[in-house]
Amino acid sequence: MIVKTKRLRIEALKEENWKELLLLDENPQVMRFIHQGGTRDATEVKTYVSRALEYETLTGVGGYFTIWEEATDKFIGWVCLRPETESGLRYELGYRLLPEYWGKGIASEAALAMMRKGFLEWKVPEIFAIAYVENRGSVRVMEKVGLRFDAIQSDREIRFQIDRKAWLLDGNSLTSLGIRNSAKAVIVREGKLLLTVNTDHLEGSYYLLPGGGQEKKETLEEAVKRECEEELGVEIEVVRFAAIREYIGAHHEFAKWDEEFHQVEIMFECRLLEEPKVSYQPQGDLRQTGFAWIPIEDLELVRIYPKALASWLNGTRKKQYLGDVN
Repeated sequence: MIVKTKRLRIEALKEENWKELLLLDENPQVMRFIHQGGTRDATEVKTYVSRALEYETLTGVGGYFTIWEEATDKFIGWVCLRPETESGLRYELGYRLLPEYWGKGIASEAALAMMRKGFLEWKVPEIFAIAYVENRGSVRVMEKVGLRFDAIQSDREIRFQIDRKAWLLDGNSLTSLGIRNSAKAVIVREGKLLLTVNTDHLEGSYYLLPGGGQEKKETLEEAVKRECEEELGVEIEVVRFAAIREYIGAHHEFAKWDEEFHQVEIMFECRLLEEPKVSYQPQGDLRQTGFAWIPIEDLELVRIYPKALASWLNGTRKKQYLGDVN
């Protein structure tokens, strides 16, 4: 056994596992976003397994692994963390699951287990992953395990990557099983709210309050100031506490990918000490593309998270605990 998680047992791939892998590769649903949607027969799968086993010999680290449900001992699929070349400088993360196990957070659980195995135990330098742009589920998994958007290539494929140092510095916050604190800035001027503009490469632009995760040995006020400097390139003054919101991923529309994610956002009314510059390149979240002033009365017309922010700002703002909303 390579890794054991809450629900899964991940084992090294064996030659005889071709029968299990055939269940995947002969299924059009599974292969929809793989190899132009073509399925494989038994002979092709046996050849594929033989090639997959060769990755073990390249660097002595990584390769292909089968995924089993610990409670039932049923085959679920496979996951790989395979070296790109004999140099072992970069490793590709991939996975394939039977349809009956989709939408249960298993892909994220297995992928995260291999990320941790690779970076923490095997100490691989860099991990990347590739998926079709329209394969929303796989893209969400990449984001959830801490990979960062790198490029869209070949007009259809999307690539995510991260090196070991960056992943460790991030603290793998996207997949933390604990509760994450986040400090947010509510900056209103002349009836407009200052928001960061972001993109998920699937549904286009969306808007967030400036701010982000609190780091160790950092107060919430220090966190929101640092985040605004990274995301907007400006210094701010924290005026007063505004509101608090929770996000328990399992309760909302992205539960399929965020079932283990729980964040508490503490919002502060803030004032700019200088003007953000349009030419500024954000230093925070790589999904951020810029910033915008949005009229408060128009917030319900744009894709903003949390959505409850629009009604709160357009209301009396007396309720300071917004609850578990998105």
